[in-house]
Amino acid sequence: MIRTSLKSLDDFYSKGLTKNPSYRIFLLKSLKKTLKAREEELLAALYLDLNKPRQEAFLTELLLVYKEIDLMVKKLEGWQKKSYRTGILQQPARAYSVFEPRGRVLILSPWNYPVHLSLLPLVGALAAGNVVMLRPSSTTPETSRVLKEVLEDWNSRVVQVVLGDVYDELLEEAWDLVFFTGSPSVGRIVASKAGKTLSPTILELGGKSPALVVDGDMKKVAERILIGKLLNCGQTCIAPDYVLVTRDNKTRLVEELISAYEAMGDSGVRIVSERHFDRLEAYLEDEEIIYESLRDRTTGAFGLYLVEPRSDSRVMEEEIFGPILPIVEMEFDEMLAYVKAGHKPLALYGFTEDDRVWKKVLKELSFGGGVRGGTIFHLVGEMPFGGVGDSGYGSYHGRRSFEAFSHEKAILDKKWGYTNPMKEIPFLDKISKLL
Repeated sequence: MIRTSLKSLDDFYSKGLTKNPSYRIFLLKSLKKTLKAREEELLAALYLDLNKPRQEAFLTELLLVYKEIDLMVKKLEGWQKKSYRTGILQQPARAYSVFEPRGRVLILSPWNYPVHLSLLPLVGALAAGNVVMLRPSSTTPETSRVLKEVLEDWNSRVVQVVLGDVYDELLEEAWDLVFFTGSPSVGRIVASKAGKTLSPTILELGGKSPALVVDGDMKKVAERILIGKLLNCGQTCIAPDYVLVTRDNKTRLVEELISAYEAMGDSGVRIVSERHFDRLEAYLEDEEIIYESLRDRTTGAFGLYLVEPRSDSRVMEEEIFGPILPIVEMEFDEMLAYVKAGHKPLALYGFTEDDRVWKKVLKELSFGGGVRGGTIFHLVGEMPFGGVGDSGYGSYHGRRSFEAFSHEKAILDKKWGYTNPMKEIPFLDKISKLL
C-alpha cells in the first residue's frame, strides 16, 4: 500500500506542476477552502478524541493553520529568490540563490494537537512545492480518520495519508525530508532509521520547559503560567513543565496559582488515554501535594496539581505532559545553574521586571524559544519555532517553513569577457589586501 501511494506521489511530482509558484498558491487556496467546508467534521473528531471544546479546538488547531496559509499565499512569490553580496574575486557577476522543492516529504505528526501539527508542516511542504505522505497519530483515531478523508478527497495527487502501525515500513523508504514531531526518545529512533537512507530530518521534540519566577506581580504571573500549563489539559510540548521561584515569592505565587485556577475552572479537555492518565498518577506517588483538584480515570478528567518535588523525583526528570506543576524555590543564580545542568529545553519563560536579569537569562541559557512575562505565545506569528539539543533541531513557521521544506540552490551568474584573477598570479597579493 505504501509503495503504491508513493508511486502515485512520485508520478505526479515528476510532471513538474508543483515547481510553479502559481500552482502552489492555487493549492493552498483550495486547501483552505476545503478545510473551511469540512471544519465541523474536524472539530467533532477533536471532541471525540480529546473532549476538546469547540472554541479551544478552533483557536489552537485550525485558526493558526488558516493564518499560515494566508501568509504563504501573500508572500510565496517573493520568497523564491535571495540575493547575496558578490565578492571582489567573483566580479563582475551576480550572486543569488533559488529555492526548489525537496521532492517527497514524510510528515509524522503527534496526538496532542493532531490537526494543527499535521496541517502546519503540510502547508509549509506544499508551499515549497513538495508532495507529502502524512502519518497522523493512532492515539487520536477519529481525528486521523477524518484528516485522511478530508485531505485525500481534496487532492490525493499531492498528499497521501497512511494510518496504523507503519512507522518501520515508512522509514525504510528514502525521503527528501522527514519531519517528525514527538518525544525525544522516538525522535532518536526516527533519526537513526532515516540516517540509513540518508534522509534528512527535522525533529520537533519536547523536554522540560521551565518558568523562572524572579520578581513581578504574582497575580499576573500565576495567570500567565496557568494559561500555558492548562491549555489542552497540559498536553502541550511548550507548556511550562515546572516553576523555579525565588524564596520571597513562593508562598504568594502558590496562593495566586490556586486562586487563578479556581476562578478559571476546568476547560473540559481530557487526558488522551488511560495509559497517559496512569502515567500522570504515577508521578504523584510519594510527592508532597500542596494543591489538588479533580481526577477521574473513567472520563480522563485531570485538574491542576501543585507539588513540591523531591530532589530525585521523576516529575523533575521526565516531561510531564499534563496538568501537574512542580514548584521549587531557589534564588536566581541557582535557577541558572539548575537549567544549565539539564537538557536544553524547547521553551523557557522568564518573569522579571529587571532587564539585567532577563539579559543574563538570554546570555547564559540555551533553549528553543521563549517568552518574557508570559508563556507559549512565541509560537504565534512568523517567528521560527524549533528546539535545540535534546529538544530537537530544525525550525519552521512562516518563511522558515518555506525554507525548511526547500533546497536553496546557490548560483553565481558570471558575466562574459571577464579576466580570471588566477591568471594574474603576481597581483594576487594586492587583491588579497582588498578582501
